Amino acid sequence: MKNLIVSTLLFWSLGTCAQDHKASIKEDLSNYFNLLEEKKISEALDHVHPELMDMVGKETFMQQYGQLFSDPASEVSFKDFNIDSISSLHIYEEVKYAQVDYGYQLIFDVRGEEPRDTTMTQLLVYSFGGQFGKENVVADENGKITITAQKQLFAVMKEDFDGWKIVDYEKGMRFMLVAFIPEEVLKHFNK
Repeated sequence: MKNLIVSTLLFWSLGTCAQDHKASIKEDLSNYFNLLEEKKISEALDHVHPELMDMVGKETFMQQYGQLFSDPASEVSFKDFNIDSISSLHIYEEVKYAQVDYGYQLIFDVRGEEPRDTTMTQLLVYSFGGQFGKENVVADENGKITITAQKQLFAVMKEDFDGWKIVDYEKGMRFMLVAFIPEEVLKHFNK
């Protein structure tokens, strides 16, 4: 009977820990996604893994987002962020990792004179189709392009972090990720 009670308590505490990490990741990601939707990029970047920020530089990210949001040829916005799944926790050298599958919509509203010249819209649809899959890129008759993106990221928690830090996963950027996400962790998540 004593073993049954101990086993039950252990199972319950492990389940609680699993739910706790998922709840805290979800909360931190929701804050991050809301900041992106509100175009509060400096505050959103505070949620990004600090070693990535040190490597690339916050100013570089700010400049890239600034160019994206201030392009006179189009208005860009993010919306409908959603978290599809959060993996179980993987701990490596006292650092916690979880993989998150998520999605969002990226909206490009192409500006122009009336009647609209559709050449720019067609070029963007073609370009985005190559990057996100043509089935995920839709343009309406007014030049508004909606991209439905499905992505993955790593949520990382170190003892000295204030909340979960985010690293977007791009297969082509793996060589850079190994600078601050150990190879063993990437292999654990089949990356």
